[in-house]
Amino acid sequence: MKAKVTRKNIFILSIPTIFVVIIAAMLFWFFDRMKTADHLRMKTTLTLNTAQKIMALVVDANMGTRGYILTYNDEFLRPYAEARERIEKELKRLRANSTTSAAIAQVDKIAPLISQGVEFYSSAIAAAGTVDSRSLILQFTSGEGVQRTEAIREAVREYEKLQTRQLQQYRSEHRKYMNYLFAFIILVSVFMLLFAQAFAYGIYRNIHQRLMDLVHLETKRSLDKQEAMNQQLNLAYITVQDSERKLDVTLNSIGDAVIATDCHSCVSIMNRAAEQLTGISSAQTTGKSICEFFHLINKETRKPVLNPVLETLLDGSTQGGNDNILMLADGTEYNIAHSCAPIQDRDGQVIGAVLVFRNITAENKAQQALRDSAELIKTLLDTMIDGVVTFNARTKIIESVNSATEKMFGYSADELIGKTVSVIVPELDSQSGAFDYYKTSIEERSNGIVHEVYGQQK
Repeated sequence: MKAKVTRKNIFILSIPTIFVVIIAAMLFWFFDRMKTADHLRMKTTLTLNTAQKIMALVVDANMGTRGYILTYNDEFLRPYAEARERIEKELKRLRANSTTSAAIAQVDKIAPLISQGVEFYSSAIAAAGTVDSRSLILQFTSGEGVQRTEAIREAVREYEKLQTRQLQQYRSEHRKYMNYLFAFIILVSVFMLLFAQAFAYGIYRNIHQRLMDLVHLETKRSLDKQEAMNQQLNLAYITVQDSERKLDVTLNSIGDAVIATDCHSCVSIMNRAAEQLTGISSAQTTGKSICEFFHLINKETRKPVLNPVLETLLDGSTQGGNDNILMLADGTEYNIAHSCAPIQDRDGQVIGAVLVFRNITAENKAQQALRDSAELIKTLLDTMIDGVVTFNARTKIIESVNSATEKMFGYSADELIGKTVSVIVPELDSQSGAFDYYKTSIEERSNGIVHEVYGQQK
């Protein structure tokens, strides 16, 4: 039973192959017939053009000969010479391209007529000037010359009639085979459509059950994959939640204020330090532009400053500064130091920005107080009558001198600062051991130690 089924399947499968071979053979035959007819049509058209060209060469030879015997101008011999040189080649080409025996026979009639005519033109050119020119002209223009030219023209016309009828026949054959081919293609298309439908129906019945089994198996695999994917998604969701909680704890544990925005400068993340410093909660700012509540002015000029987030989003570069003042809605001002960096995706496109800033008002006040204190100490030292020099006890490098020291030793402060103290007091050379005198206890140094040494002026 199995062997019978196999032979039946092989026979059924071989039928399309047989039909394809038959169709291909028929199409090849039709195309070959059309190609042959088209080739003959082109050759016939070429022979008609060649016949016209030969007739034109004969006319050129006739006109050149006539012009020469009338004027004895050698310039008229050029068309005659060119025509005589080319006529023989064109006749050979005409005979080779002729497709019927009648056309070839007609070419064989034309060839001697043209040869005789050319010889007549040649004899007329040779006789020009040696006989009575008037009788030669009459003979050429109305006698034998005209008869020979008309005989050639009539033979060429007869050849053109033969080839024209043959050309029509080739065109008719070409159209006939084209119509046959078109009808055959339509017939084959209809047959193949019906055969394809029947074959498809048989294949469908054959593989329907197998396909249903495959669908059932694939459905089971898809459900298993979907279940595994759901588990992975749940795990990823839990991981994302943990990451968000860690990020929230991390941001809120940072002492600096942090605000993250998207590519449209709308706030997406804001930690507690930022809420405290701006006086606005993250619930009020999320999804809103940072430009609505974060306003900066220059500390010196008091003019508005472009929001650093906008600069970062426009340029894609990091922005920073510490000479700006944050203006709050209630009029409060903070001197802040800020830094803004772009957030980029894997392709390097800017998709947001992170702004980090802190209140440095107290730091600025402390630094200003230190500067004021240092300036006060310098003023006090400069008003003292005694010379005062401060230097590093380890390196013995002078760090500052007052005005009295400059007057006493003749050096300016710039000349002494950075030099060793031995420049003005040679005995205090670090190699001499003179500083051992000052190595006393804390109690003794608190009462002051006086040591007399020699100073050296500039």
